[in-house]
Amino acid sequence: MFRALSTLCLMFLFGCTSSHEFSQDWLVKEKLLIESNNHQALVTLYKEQLKNRNDVEVMVKLSQAYLRLNDTKSALFFIEKVNIENDPTELSLFIEASALNRQGNNEKARRVALSVLDINKNNTEVINLLGVISSDLGYYVDAINFFKKAKSLYHDDDVVSNNLAALHLLKGEYQDAVDLLMPLYKKDSGNRKVKSNLLLALAKSKQIELWFEVSGSENDPMWREKFIALQSSSLAKGDNNEA
Repeated sequence: MFRALSTLCLMFLFGCTSSHEFSQDWLVKEKLLIESNNHQALVTLYKEQLKNRNDVEVMVKLSQAYLRLNDTKSALFFIEKVNIENDPTELSLFIEASALNRQGNNEKARRVALSVLDINKNNTEVINLLGVISSDLGYYVDAINFFKKAKSLYHDDDVVSNNLAALHLLKGEYQDAVDLLMPLYKKDSGNRKVKSNLLLALAKSKQIELWFEVSGSENDPMWREKFIALQSSSLAKGDNNEA
């Protein structure tokens, strides 16, 4: 429901440690796999590298690849080891908080995410994540404040708007969600998370004509069942970010 940024973007936002120890061929292969979102192949690449030597940087990357595969158990296994045995970084703590959030362990996720702000109070990825975590905990005022702060620090406008819309959905403010999501959908109709949230908001607010327009279900004999299913659906928590 909520959005964060891609793996490649996160590498630039948090920064990377020196890669002088890796061969050029290895780095090129890694770059291609990241750009193609082939996270399973990245897991294999990183595990093979770790068999040769224990490398904290690679272990962090492995944890993030597992998280992108939604294997939160494996992600936490490695990232908690990193954070216990080494000085935690913004990125390693962010990965841990994101995995905890996806598992629904939001009180601990919140504590870990807040510890990142002790390192860098303007880390917009973590501020955005704190908005997601606060939403899941029902701390809606805190969530709004975190999202607004992320926006004020020039975090991706589309990400923040989608997250605010998801918050409105959680609160049952469906028209407010539609008002935020419709411009995003018109800007990029291929964004699956935006479209999914918009269809849910339209169904919940009983705007069937707009729902037809967005869903493209005019000729679908099952449209009524799909519309009713969305109307009666509950909003899931715990899988609210894409670290």
